[in-house]
Amino acid sequence: MATVILEKPRPHVTLISMNRPQRLNAMSIELCLDLKGAFEHVTHDNDCRVVVLTGAGRAFCSGLDLKDHSMIPNIDGLTIPRIGPRAIRIYSQLIPIMRHLPQPIIAAVNGPAYGGGMCLTLGADLRIASESAVFNATGIVNGLTSTELGASWLLPRLIGAAHANETCCSPAAASTPPRPCAWDWSRASCPTPKSWSARSVSPKACASTARTAFR
Repeated sequence: MATVILEKPRPHVTLISMNRPQRLNAMSIELCLDLKGAFEHVTHDNDCRVVVLTGAGRAFCSGLDLKDHSMIPNIDGLTIPRIGPRAIRIYSQLIPIMRHLPQPIIAAVNGPAYGGGMCLTLGADLRIASESAVFNATGIVNGLTSTELGASWLLPRLIGAAHANETCCSPAAASTPPRPCAWDWSRASCPTPKSWSARSVSPKACASTARTAFR
C-alpha cells in the first residue's frame, strides 16, 4: 500500500494524503521518502497552483513512528552511529522542501498532529483544522527538545515566543481549535468530515489561494 497518495480532486489543486491510517500516519522512513518525492513532483507540475496536505483516516500525523520506522536505504556496511545521521537527514529534508515549494500549501488538519506531524503543519502556508484537530509537541516526553524539523524557527513566528516555549517545554501543552485561545494555530476550523479531502477543505479558500498562487 502506498504511504503517500497524490490526487487531483479539482482543477489546479493537488491533494497529498499521508496514507498510513493504521499507524495514524506516523512518519516512517518510507513515508518521509514518499512525501519528499510527492513534493518534488508537485514542484515541477505547472498545472498545480495550490497543494493540500492531509492524512488518511482519523489523524493528520502522529509524529515519528517508534515501532515501525521501516528500512533506511543504502546503509549496507554502515555502523549504527553512522546510520543515525542518515535517518535524521531524511526527516529533516521535508520542511525545507515544503518552504521552497513554488505553490502555497494548505495543511488540512483532520485530527491529531503530534511531534513531527505538528512540524509538518508549521511548514505549510495555511492551516485549516477540523474540530478533532490537536497540536502537540511530544519530544519533551521522550527527553528531547521538541524543536526538530524547524519548529524552533517556525512556531514562535506563528504563535509567539511565550506560547512556543510553553508548547515545546510542557508535555501537557496542546491547542485544540476551535477552543478560544490566542494561539492562532489555524486560519479556520470546520466540522470533522467523514472523508477529508480537498472538496471538504474550504473550497473557497482553496480557490482563492489558487488564484493568487505563483504562476
